Amino acid sequence: MDPIARRDIWKLITSTQLNDRVLVFKSSSIEECEKLGTRYGVYWAGRFVSTGTIDVLKGHHTRLCLLQCELSEKALKQKVLDTVHDLFAQSVPLPIPDEDKLVLKWHVPMAEGDTMSAFFRKVERLPTFVPVTNLRFTHASSEDAFTIFGDKFSNLQRKASKMELVNQLLTVVQ
Repeated sequence: MDPIARRDIWKLITSTQLNDRVLVFKSSSIEECEKLGTRYGVYWAGRFVSTGTIDVLKGHHTRLCLLQCELSEKALKQKVLDTVHDLFAQSVPLPIPDEDKLVLKWHVPMAEGDTMSAFFRKVERLPTFVPVTNLRFTHASSEDAFTIFGDKFSNLQRKASKMELVNQLLTVVQ
């Protein structure tokens, strides 16, 4: 965006906020949305499906966390992978671009009844099993969250379409 247009947009945003009004932007860029607003609405297939802050949307619609740790030695990589898999059976190791770094990452999906505190207690136990440092356990990134969010609504749409088809067939048969 050119600097003059950017300045004009920010003037519009500022004046809108000062006058207690709402301005709605449509964008497919999550970074752009995060810079321009504090609450987000999600549209899927032309329908408004959710609203809230990024954290609320991630917390309510995605049950995915990111686990990251550093190894003390490269030789321990397989043992750490196995231990994390034992603690979090559904975890998925993520590719690391720089193989020389001693960093490992996983996506860890949460089951319906799981809580972040229970997951965190498991993560705290990890160094007692294997020598790892700099443990990080966070919600998935915004990109991951919105990808999962889109997949979730795609599945709902498919189910709805199947139900409509079944209802139409039953109507024709009767």
